[in-house]
Amino acid sequence: MNREDYVYLSVLFCLQAVALYSAMVASPPEQTLGDLIRIFYIHTPAAWVTYLAFSISLICTVLFLAKKDLKYDALAENSATVGIFYGAATILTGAVWAKAVWGAYWNWDPRETTTLISELAYLGYIMLRLSIPSVDKKALSSGIYNVLAFLTVPLSYLSVHILISLHPIVITPTEYRISAPIVQTLILNLIASSAVYLYLMKCLYSLTTLSRAAERLEASD
Repeated sequence: MNREDYVYLSVLFCLQAVALYSAMVASPPEQTLGDLIRIFYIHTPAAWVTYLAFSISLICTVLFLAKKDLKYDALAENSATVGIFYGAATILTGAVWAKAVWGAYWNWDPRETTTLISELAYLGYIMLRLSIPSVDKKALSSGIYNVLAFLTVPLSYLSVHILISLHPIVITPTEYRISAPIVQTLILNLIASSAVYLYLMKCLYSLTTLSRAAERLEASD
């Protein structure tokens, strides 16, 4: 790690620590939800990063298909990988919320179901990549698959708007008495989660570059 990495990692650690402290300790309970509001400080940023990661994966895939530059394929793979982990966190924290509010961890609610479909679609994307040894064929085949898999993302987002759902469209001040500290805490955690996503992307891209360099070296031998 160079000096810039240490500085970025230090800032990231401090930002995440402040965000978690604000979410779990400093932020006041909501008058209706009580301390259950704290789940949203994890659930909402996780969902945001999931959508962000899958969207960036799609953009990088389109750039690869247009320019045939493998660096975009690597970025697409890295972003999808991060998105899968954040998607799992979204589903798990959503299950905790569902148990507390709806009485069961899983209710086959449209948002729950479509988020799970999206998660499975991107797991399929990673499995497809692992099943193809050729770098070029892997990039092309998984790229086409990625474009199709992304259709599950807007489906997940719009599910609460077009279908009858238990899931709130958004936690609004008219539905709950949300104070300014709660909004500030949520924004802080959104920023911290986005920063973590960027750092993970940087780390994964470096690993992918080294891995592909090793593959080329082996092929040349």
